Amino acid sequence: MNDIPPPIPNRPTRFMDRFRAFIRSRYLSYRTEKTYCFWVRDFIRFHQMRHPEDMGAAEVDAWLGHLATRRSVSLNTQKTALNAVVFLYKQF
Repeated sequence: MNDIPPPIPNRPTRFMDRFRAFIRSRYLSYRTEKTYCFWVRDFIRFHQMRHPEDMGAAEVDAWLGHLATRRSVSLNTQKTALNAVVFLYKQF
């Protein structure tokens, strides 16, 4: 049952619901949606729940450095995380 997308409200107000709705409006796969939401949520939590509008390149750099040094995330996983945050900032 992990392949069935959860319903989103008709007029989403929460940030992650709006982000999910935007991803679905672009007809990206559900697996991409789950991956991007995971990494964006991780990015927000790393910065103590600050809103992404209040953050910029320095915060993205700090988060990616944390993934590489503290969490020992592989290079391909770092690229996926970066793609999620780039999608957040460039398209959403």
